[in-house]
Amino acid sequence: VLTRAKALLTRTYYRAIYRRYLQSAGAIITVSGTVARELNEHFGVKDGRIEVIPNGVDSSFFDDSRQENGPAVLFVGRLGERKGLDDYIAAAERISQLIPRVRFWIAGEGPLREKIEKKVARTSLANQVDFLGWCSRERLKQLLQTATVFVFPSRYEAAPLTLVEALSSGIAVVATPVGNAPDVIEHRHNALLVPPASPERISEAVIELLQNPGLRRQLGNNARKTVTQKLTWSIVADATAAVYEKVLRNV
Repeated sequence: VLTRAKALLTRTYYRAIYRRYLQSAGAIITVSGTVARELNEHFGVKDGRIEVIPNGVDSSFFDDSRQENGPAVLFVGRLGERKGLDDYIAAAERISQLIPRVRFWIAGEGPLREKIEKKVARTSLANQVDFLGWCSRERLKQLLQTATVFVFPSRYEAAPLTLVEALSSGIAVVATPVGNAPDVIEHRHNALLVPPASPERISEAVIELLQNPGLRRQLGNNARKTVTQKLTWSIVADATAAVYEKVLRNV
């Protein structure tokens, strides 16, 4: 009871602080439309002060020099709640029934790793899933260059960098419309969007991409263009500076 009461008081205290700063700010920069909507819903910020500026990516490092190495489906992220790992595994079971040779790479660490490993061990995927653990930036770049499809199955996000790094790498992406995904993805133009918590739809999208190299190239090329036109750090920095200049002019 004391723990719940402490958590409630802490939440109330910080909400009051957030509300105070939000009300006095000349502008509010958020990393995604999702966060902007939450500010509107939970803090009543409705006066047009919110500027959505997405996270940028080092497009010179995460380049599109693709070198696929057999059919492989990649997940990157913290192995925790809300990341859709159960959906990824369920989709993988469906995919493997049609394409038996495909590998499923899971890059990342987190509290659900042991649970997911045990779950995989009890399925037909036991010899097809590779748990790669924490990956360095260089290793992540290599994975994005060699995997066939990148899957972003999250049920909730703010603005994960892994998604824009995948887009920058020119890999075909299957994503749920959470966090910054709706801000940067146009369905069937630069990626495929599927509903959250829908393993069947994930598997259908991945199978389509695995069987259609032309579509993979088209989506990957358009994803790379999206990044170079909208999401490089220089573009993001300029947009951020413009917000500061606007606020300073009104002081």
